[in-house]
Amino acid sequence: MVIGDGRPLRRNNMSVAMSALVSPRVTLAPPVSPRVRCHGHESPRIAAGWPLLNKDGIPEASEISVVQWAMQLPTRCSDDKQVPEELVALRDRYSSKYTVFSYSELAKITNGFSPDRLVGKGGAGRVYRGCTGDGKELAVKVLKPSGDVVKDFVAEVDILSSVEHENAMSLVGLCVDGGRLMLVYDYMPRGSLEEMLHGAEKQGKEGALRWPERFRIAVGVARALEYLHGGDRRPMIHRDIKSSNILVAGYFEPKLCDFGLAMWADDAAAQVADDDVAGTFGYLAPEYFMHGKVSDKIDVYAFGVVLLELISGRKPVSAGGGPKGQKSESLVMWANSVIQGGKLMDLVDPNLPMDGGDDGEVVERMALAAALCIRRAHQHRPSMSNVVKLLAGDGDAVIWAKSQVGVSGENGQDGCGVVTSPDKNDIQSHINLALRDIIDDDASSVGSADFAGANLSLEEYLKGRWSRSSSSSSFDA
Repeated sequence: MVIGDGRPLRRNNMSVAMSALVSPRVTLAPPVSPRVRCHGHESPRIAAGWPLLNKDGIPEASEISVVQWAMQLPTRCSDDKQVPEELVALRDRYSSKYTVFSYSELAKITNGFSPDRLVGKGGAGRVYRGCTGDGKELAVKVLKPSGDVVKDFVAEVDILSSVEHENAMSLVGLCVDGGRLMLVYDYMPRGSLEEMLHGAEKQGKEGALRWPERFRIAVGVARALEYLHGGDRRPMIHRDIKSSNILVAGYFEPKLCDFGLAMWADDAAAQVADDDVAGTFGYLAPEYFMHGKVSDKIDVYAFGVVLLELISGRKPVSAGGGPKGQKSESLVMWANSVIQGGKLMDLVDPNLPMDGGDDGEVVERMALAAALCIRRAHQHRPSMSNVVKLLAGDGDAVIWAKSQVGVSGENGQDGCGVVTSPDKNDIQSHINLALRDIIDDDASSVGSADFAGANLSLEEYLKGRWSRSSSSSSFDA
C-alpha cells in the first residue's frame, strides 16, 4: 500500500488534487461547427474520429492532448458481440430506470471530452462536465480500464440502483458503448465539501462556510449514512466517506457520492484480505487499516473525521506547520489530544466567529459527535442513528454524549479512546496507533451501573436510567 498526504491506498475516487496526466500534445485543426452555449460559455464542437485526416477549412490551429484525441476515436464495436455479457445484461436490466447513453452522445455534450471540461480525476477514472442541448449540466464519470473494471462497474450500478435518499447522489444514466464504461450524474456547480473547506477560494472570509451551512451539511451526511446502514432496506457500507466525496447542492444540501467502494453489509461479514483495504489515509479506521475488518463503524469513524474538518477547518492530514518541526500532522491525533485535555471547544476554528443564537450549541453537538465517532475501538463508536439524534439535539443523547466525552470533568474518565501522548500528533504516531492491537468485539465489558463511565453505549445508558426511574418517557434507540 502507498500512503501519502490524503492520497488513497488503492484509488482516489475523483480527487482533484492528484497530479495531472502528462501526455504529448499534437496540433490539430478543428472543423468549423456550431457553438454550444452552457451557462454563458461557448465552446466549439470537436468532431470525433481522425482529425488529422480532415483537410477542410482550417480557420485556426488548436492543441488537444493525446488523451482527448484518443477519446474521439470511433469505437470498433458496432454491436453487442464485443461487449461482455454482464454489461449487456446490466444495460438491459436498467434501461427502463436510467438513460442509456451512447458514446457519441456523451462525447458531444463534453465537447469531445475536452480538458477544459475536466472537473475531477483519480486512480479510478476522470469526471467531465457535460452540457446538453437544452442547457442541462451533467457529470460524466469515465472509468479507467483495469482488470476488475467490469466487475466494479456492475457492482457500483447495482448498489446505486438501490439508493434513494435526498442526501445521496442519484444515478442519471450509464454508457457501455464499445466497452467504454461511464456513469452519468447531475452536475453540482458548488463542487465538493473538500473544495469549499480547503480550496484556494476559501481563503477569503466571505467565501468561508458559516456555522449554519456546516451544520446543515453534517446533518445531511449523517442522515444519508443512517439510511445506508439500516432501516427497512438491505444495509450497505460506503467505505470511502471523505469530504471530497460529499458534493454540495443548492441551499448547501449535501450529496454523498462515489459508491465505487461500497459493499453490502452482509458481504462484509467475511474477512477482508489486507490487500483489499482501500480508501484514503486520514479517514481509515484503525481496525480497517490494520486488519481489514469491515463494518458500518468504519463509516462512522470517517464521518467523525469529516466533522472534525467542518469544526476545525483543518485537513485530515496537514503537511508541515506543526510544532516541533513536524513534517505532517494527523487531524485525529491532534483532536484526541485536545479532547483528552478536557477542552472540547478548542477543536473549533478560531477564525470562524459564532454569530450568536444557536451557533454555540450546534457546534458543541458537532464536537461531541466527532469525539465519539473517532474512538479507537469500533464497538465503542455510536451508530449513525444515535449520531443523528445527537446532532438533532435530543436531550438524552446530549447528556449521554457529554458523560462519555467527559465534558463536565466530573469523573475525570476518558471515553474517547485517545492515546496518552498528546504531544505526538504526527503521521508516524497515527500509523503506530493503527498498528496497535485493536480491541476485539468480546473485550472486557463495562459495568451497567457506571452510567457516566467510558465506552457505555447510548442504549445501555438509557436501559440503566429506565431501571432506576419510574419515568415513562420513551426514546427510540
